[in-house]
Amino acid sequence: MAARKKTPTKPAKIQKTVAKAAPAAKAPVAKAAPIAKAAPVAKAAAKKSAAVAPAAPAKKVAKKKAAPAPAPAKVAAAPAKAAPVTTDVLARKIVRVTTADPAKLKFDEFYTPEAVSYEPTGDPAIGAEGFAAKSEFWSTLQEKSTWKARNVVVNKNTIVIEWEAEVHLRDGRTVVLPEVAVHQVKNGKIFEERYYYDPTLLAPVPKPQRPAPVPMPEIEPGEPAVEPIDL
Repeated sequence: MAARKKTPTKPAKIQKTVAKAAPAAKAPVAKAAPIAKAAPVAKAAAKKSAAVAPAAPAKKVAKKKAAPAPAPAKVAAAPAKAAPVTTDVLARKIVRVTTADPAKLKFDEFYTPEAVSYEPTGDPAIGAEGFAAKSEFWSTLQEKSTWKARNVVVNKNTIVIEWEAEVHLRDGRTVVLPEVAVHQVKNGKIFEERYYYDPTLLAPVPKPQRPAPVPMPEIEPGEPAVEPIDL
């Protein structure tokens, strides 16, 4: 018997069951914000191969100088008041100035405005005008004088000076004049003073008077008249 040809059996189709996945829920996609358009780029910068043009030098901006602050106003400082001169210092100044040059004994420096000066004769000198008149009278009386302080006594508010002066009068005489000056002091200046001396030493010498003419003898009645030729 002839052998049967074996018919090749077809393999069975295996059905692959593929489970279809359930469609995923579509999540809402957020719209992206619109992209801002970039500013147009210069051609030279866009092309990499192109040579980069050298940048123009930046212009220097001139800096404005700040206006100088106004200088603070100068406040005038009040002048400091000088301490009053002590009585002892004032006495030394009087002696020093009078010995060197009595004309330099200035009223404003040594006296108060209402100062009073008493002399042995005449009315007292008061204030600057009175002292000026007194100084002028002294100038008409003498040409020059030199002074020497023999004794100086000082206490709290009083200065006593014993002077010896040599005065050259304008009538040609030179006299020695002893004098004592007493100064009363207030706040370092003289407000009252008195001078003691013999004023007759400075008085002008009286001029000699001519003797009175001898009267003619009276003529008795009956006598002849005297003729001029007989005189």
